[in-house]
Amino acid sequence: MDAMYRKSRYQEIVKKVNLFKGQNKHNVTSDKYTMLQEEVNKIIESLRNTGDQENARIHYILLTVPLVCILVWHMIKYSAYTSDTIVLMLIGVAFALANHKINLVIKKSQEESPKNVAPSSNSKEFIQLKMSYLEKAMDIKRSRLLLVSLFYIIFSPILIIKLHEVALNKVPFDSSAMAYGLAYVVGGALWYFYFNRAFEVYDDIEESLSYINANL
Repeated sequence: MDAMYRKSRYQEIVKKVNLFKGQNKHNVTSDKYTMLQEEVNKIIESLRNTGDQENARIHYILLTVPLVCILVWHMIKYSAYTSDTIVLMLIGVAFALANHKINLVIKKSQEESPKNVAPSSNSKEFIQLKMSYLEKAMDIKRSRLLLVSLFYIIFSPILIIKLHEVALNKVPFDSSAMAYGLAYVVGGALWYFYFNRAFEVYDDIEESLSYINANL
């Protein structure tokens, strides 16, 4: 879902809603609710197709596997079972537990989804219920994305520096403080902009939902 597509979808919603303005309210209310519900359904479907859960799993694997391997190799090569390695492992466990918690919240949210209630399908209340479900879903997706971004910001600089140490048998710049400082500044900025584009998707969806809610 690129920026141009999201912009066109928002403009499409605006155009459709404007068609109902200035017309006889009694003749168009039901049709308007039907149209707005269709738009909400499209947003729900687009969220389901984002595959953020699978993407998060892939991102974790792509960083965790080489990181664990290099840490094990580093400990074997230098016989260094240091406290920072233990801290890294504890942080990894914390991220895993947080991700597990999100999955439990997702399951609960699915059990409370609009399909389990039966108000009139073209009613204002039913549309608002679906929008409430969407907001919960986006909170979950944002939380998962935030965890992945923090995981990369924290661990990717460590992976790069450990790789340098093992490959060249020395710390970059001959200074651990300078190496880690520079790695976190550069890496943090790069990963921030990389993941920020994904957050923009949810910002655009919220803008569309706000417009729909204003015209109910």
